[in-house]
Amino acid sequence: MTHKWMIMAFNLGSPLVMHPISGTLVRWRAHYNPRREPNRATEAQQQQEAETNSPVKGFLSILRRVYVVEGLMGFYKGLVPRMLGFLCITGLMFLRFKLLPPWDSRSGSESKAIPDITITGSAIDMSYRLLLLVIEIPAEILVNRATTTQYKLPWISRDKASKALLSEYERRSLWRLYSIPGYSAARIIMVVFSVGVWPVARVLLLSVRGPEGNFPLYERGMIPLVLLNILLALVMAPLQVACVRLSLQRYRDPDSASESGTGSGGSGEQVPGLEKYPEGGVVRLKDTDRFPYTGLVDCLDTIIKEEGWKTLLKTGWLAFFGL
Repeated sequence: MTHKWMIMAFNLGSPLVMHPISGTLVRWRAHYNPRREPNRATEAQQQQEAETNSPVKGFLSILRRVYVVEGLMGFYKGLVPRMLGFLCITGLMFLRFKLLPPWDSRSGSESKAIPDITITGSAIDMSYRLLLLVIEIPAEILVNRATTTQYKLPWISRDKASKALLSEYERRSLWRLYSIPGYSAARIIMVVFSVGVWPVARVLLLSVRGPEGNFPLYERGMIPLVLLNILLALVMAPLQVACVRLSLQRYRDPDSASESGTGSGGSGEQVPGLEKYPEGGVVRLKDTDRFPYTGLVDCLDTIIKEEGWKTLLKTGWLAFFGL
């Protein structure tokens, strides 16, 4: 019983420990630092780009700026929606493991280093991960917006926080968060790729199995794993940057041109009852109210044109650590 409580405490405590790191990554991926003049630049956009002289140079510089600009509590912005989403996902994971035993036990051999992966098993895993997106998509959008907002959000006032994080159109119906152009598509692609790549990994691993069927953890066995991680980084890193950028874009009423933007990614109008951090926040965000992304492809193409292709890969090395 003590062992189970220790595991539960560790699972609940891991978001608290990792949140400052994940929040820093969100800020780094969201940071708008144009290096090239966009083809369709207007005078207003050129002025915005000219003012984009942020001291943000990388992961460590963002850590320092969070502490200087927002203080110690700035590392825990967005913790409330993250914990709520984590608890919901944990509940689904508990039901999954109760209803579906691990693959090793179903294959009849718990000693296998490489479990049997069937088409049915992969389909179940894919369906389960896609089901989790129902929770993960709105949770991640709120976490990303809360992490990058210029406002000092209250911990318990839902109404004030929602005005800073959601457009009026989104507040009327939260399900519209799933319709943010390109965001849901990017998340689905990430799930399909990450789940679908493991059957390929199994084929690679089986090719280096030892004489007794065990996976040898030495040079020949590590080559497929290293190559697989490099492939994951090259695919996942651009999608992770695009997901953050798209999640910060408020979804406006397509039938109304008069809806005003608020919050960190809005037009800069003050939200009543909320105070802003000094210096305009830790990172500079693209004004997606005036210059919105129309979808995933447009987001990737715009980032390459305005900021260079290296922006899409600046957090790629973190894929090796599961971040």
